[in-house]
Amino acid sequence: MQTTVLAPYIDSDAARQAARAFGQTLGHTGNRGGWIGNDKRAITQGWDNYEVIFRERIRDWVTAQLTAFGDFEQLMNTDERYSPTLRGTTWQVRYLADAFDTVAHKRGQRRRAYRGIVATRSIATGVRRYHQGAPCVCGHTIEQHPVERCDVQDAICGCMRFRLDGDR
Repeated sequence: MQTTVLAPYIDSDAARQAARAFGQTLGHTGNRGGWIGNDKRAITQGWDNYEVIFRERIRDWVTAQLTAFGDFEQLMNTDERYSPTLRGTTWQVRYLADAFDTVAHKRGQRRRAYRGIVATRSIATGVRRYHQGAPCVCGHTIEQHPVERCDVQDAICGCMRFRLDGDR
């Protein structure tokens, strides 16, 4: 059986949030009809297009906010054994981690940003659905464990040690 590996990509929600936040620093806002610009002229239509136009500057801006690197290229030009640890679920962290992974992939590098084991609510919800009603090692059902405490590792092998082999 052949496994298809998808190329990394930048999450579109994080990209739009990055574009909006960066645009605000330049005095750019969204106007009627989805046009982005300032009072004097429109630059483009839609935050997705804005992110593409200003991608390098947005990456540099987010990199400077979150890391000790001066710009995104400094982060990318580190030793190939170095992978940045970008943990968290804010749009800034997601955007920078996705950008790092995407550029590393395009450069033919195998390294990726380490994101830790923090799960999104949708992952935790999916784990809940998979284990509906199954007892945990601690004796509770998955429904009794709060989603906020649930992360990928814990949901599978931590405090909620559900047997994945079907032997519940």
